[in-house]
Amino acid sequence: MNGKVFKNYVIGMIAVVLVLSGSLLISDRCDAKVYYCDSHDTPKNLEGEFIAVYDMEDDKTVYYDSEEIDKLPLKVHKSLEPKQPAWYKEMGQFGNILAEQNDKLLPDKNSLLANPLSTSIVDNRIKVPDLHTYPFYSTAKVFVTYPSSPGVRYIASAYEIHNNLCATAGHVILDTNGEYFDTISVQFGYNNGNAIYTMTQDDLACYVLHGEFKGSNWKPQIDFAFLQWKRDITNYVGYFGISWTYSPGDTCYSAGYPADKEKGQAMYYSKSTITSIKDCEIRSNNYSIGGQSGSPLFLEGGYAIGIDSGSYPDHSMVSVQLDTGITTWLHDNGFFD
Repeated sequence: MNGKVFKNYVIGMIAVVLVLSGSLLISDRCDAKVYYCDSHDTPKNLEGEFIAVYDMEDDKTVYYDSEEIDKLPLKVHKSLEPKQPAWYKEMGQFGNILAEQNDKLLPDKNSLLANPLSTSIVDNRIKVPDLHTYPFYSTAKVFVTYPSSPGVRYIASAYEIHNNLCATAGHVILDTNGEYFDTISVQFGYNNGNAIYTMTQDDLACYVLHGEFKGSNWKPQIDFAFLQWKRDITNYVGYFGISWTYSPGDTCYSAGYPADKEKGQAMYYSKSTITSIKDCEIRSNNYSIGGQSGSPLFLEGGYAIGIDSGSYPDHSMVSVQLDTGITTWLHDNGFFD
C-alpha cells in the first residue's frame, strides 16, 4: 500500500464557516442540551462549544453542550501519574537517553532572536535508540484510510494517556474533506514494520472530537481526538501521565513519526522549551513536520500537556492543550475509570 503523510497545518490558514445539518433529538441532561444523532449527522442548530462522542457499535453520535465542560483543570489532581507496561523492568532510562543525546542540539535562543527572519528553527529531532524505554512505548504510529481513497494509507502519530484511552489530532480522524476514517491502525512502538502492540478500528468502543471540528475548519484549539478502546492495554504499552502545571520557559519534549526522517519508519524525539501559551495553544521550539500530527507534547517524567496539531512556517510546533477543559470532561464522564 502507498503511504501518504498528513498535511502539517500551518498557522494563518483561513477557517471555513459550515452550514450544519442533520437529524437530532434533544434531551436535557445536567442542565445542558444533549443532541443524539444517527451516524455522523450534525444538529441543525448547534452553536458554541460541544463535545462529540461517536459510538462505533451503535453508529451514533452524541453532542454534549459546553455547559457540561468545566473550563478549570481537575481540582483533585496536580497531575495524573504515568504507568509502565507489565513487561517493563528497568526505570530511569528515559531521562538518560534525553540528557545524553539531545541537549547539544537545542537551538541557541540568542541567535534566533538576533535573526527574527529565519525561515526555520533548528531541527532538534533525534532518533529514539530503544523503543522499549520510558515513555516511548506509549507512543504510536498511526495508519489510516478514508472511503474516497481506498488502498491509500495516511500516516500520523498518537499516544496512550490512560489504560484504554489514546490521544491524537482531530484531523487524523476527520480529514480536510470532512471525511471520517474508514480503517485505522495504531501501532505502539512502531519501527520499520514491527510494533510492540497494535490496535485497530475493531478494537474501538468510541472516539471523542470537538463538536465544532469538521475537518476543513481546522484550528489548533479544536484539533483533538481521543480513542477509547474496548479493553485495557496498560500491560502492553503503559500510558503517559498528564500535568496541569507548566508555563512558558519550561522544558518540554515531543516524540512521533516525521515523514522526512527515514520515510516515517522510525520514531524521533526532540527537547526544547515552551515559548508561549495562549488560546488553548502551546507553542514550543520542537521541530514539527508532516507525520508528527497527534504526537505528545510532554514534560520530564512522561507527563503529557498537549497534542501536536501542526506547525508555524518556521516548523515550530503548535499543540492543543490537554487542560482546555476536555480532560476534566473525560474524567467526569468515566473515560479515566
